[in-house]
Amino acid sequence: MLWDALAEEIKKRVLRILLNSTVLAVLAVSLNITIPGALAIIRLIPQEGFSVTTAFMLILIIVMAFQALRIILDLVRLVDSVSDFLVKRIPGLKSGGKISVVKALKEIIIVIIITILTTTLLPLSLLTLDVPPQLTIGVSILSIVISIILIYDAGKTLYAVLQAGFEFFIEKTLGDPEKVDE
Repeated sequence: MLWDALAEEIKKRVLRILLNSTVLAVLAVSLNITIPGALAIIRLIPQEGFSVTTAFMLILIIVMAFQALRIILDLVRLVDSVSDFLVKRIPGLKSGGKISVVKALKEIIIVIIITILTTTLLPLSLLTLDVPPQLTIGVSILSIVISIILIYDAGKTLYAVLQAGFEFFIEKTLGDPEKVDE
């Protein structure tokens, strides 16, 4: 029963993620709007003002940003559902373990997002003349440090959760050592 509900939730979320990603990709390809193009359009507004084309492109960029936000929120809900299921299925996890597992998985997702944003935006910032290379290097070092801290924390949390599960499994398999001595 629980498995069916989780499977239905996963199907629903994955389909929404795929549909939203497809819509976002079609909008981006058909309108030829990329992240640098969107930034260039936004950068032109203070210099040239609003024209009908600029306003239309800005509205489409906002729609695309909301579409990307929906994808991220569905991914977070999917991770929450799967981690909640895993916490209930893995013996030995306390109710506080759920929060730890969800936190660790969210930290891993944040590291992935930081990596994607850093690898796509920082090379583009070097191409523009307005951004000094020292700032780009500083941002990349900061993203590496934040990623290392988040990965360390997630690894520590997941290790503690898995260790509690293994201890529970060993205790159930071998029995309680205090009861054997009596």
